[in-house]
Amino acid sequence: MKSAFSRSPEWAKENAQLRELLTKEEYDAAASASLNAFYTSPEVIAAMWKGMERLGFTGGRVLDPSMGSGRFFALMPQ
Repeated sequence: MKSAFSRSPEWAKENAQLRELLTKEEYDAAASASLNAFYTSPEVIAAMWKGMERLGFTGGRVLDPSMGSGRFFALMPQ
């Protein structure tokens, strides 16, 4: 996906503006967020798994029809 954070020539002007307006740390954080802003954070996933365990889930098959990045499976407790 091309965006203002890519090195794409179509976005060169916007990319230059962002680099001018933001510190390196801010730019890096914004670029990272643009890739995963729609995914659930690991902290929220951990809390959800803890909630499932409190409800009695001890393991087994899990279906996540909106799997996306696969973070829920990757962060599933042993």
